[in-house]
Amino acid sequence: LRHSAIVLQQKHPYTLALLERAISTGVDNQDQPLDLVMPRWQLSRQDLHDVALYVLVGLSKSQPSTKSSAAKATAKQR
Repeated sequence: LRHSAIVLQQKHPYTLALLERAISTGVDNQDQPLDLVMPRWQLSRQDLHDVALYVLVGLSKSQPSTKSSAAKATAKQR
């Protein structure tokens, strides 16, 4: 998964709720079913939230071009 692919390169970007829905039910950000080969995960509510949050926020931190100016400022202070 790439943060830019699900957030920056989408006409209707994934939100946390939309990503949670895609992971658990197989429905994408435009209300279309994902390909049948995509897994549907049965996770606890907290685990689902944590995974989706990591994909949206955690992956963006690992890709320098998508860092916010606040994250860059914090990194410079260290």
